[in-house]
Formats: sequence, C-alpha cells, structure tokens
Amino acid sequence: MLNSNEAEPFIEDIMLAIAQEYQCTEVFPKEKGVIELVDVTVYTVMYTIGIFLA
Repeated sequence: MLNSNEAEPFIEDIMLAIAQEYQCTEVFPKEKGVIELVDVTVYTVMYTIGIFLA
C-alpha cells in the first residue's frame, strides 16, 4: 500500500525490477546506437565570422 496518489513511477520501478529478475528482455527499451557527428568547429567558425547558410 502506498500513501500517495502518485504511485505510478514506484509501481513501474517494481515491475521493471521483476522483469529484470526473470530476464524478460522484451520489456526494456532497445539500446540506440552511437551517431557520428561532423566536425562542429566548421560551424563555430562560420558563426563567429558571420557567415550564415540559408
């Protein structure tokens, strides 16, 4: 029993702990891959000297 009307986050944590214990991997969100970014120094130089792309 919880003394709160906002018990949803607590219940969700309990359900995720049970799923982890019983190795129910479909419950958890899939991990996302790493995204490679371009060299941002090009954009910072363009911004500092006032060159803007439309």
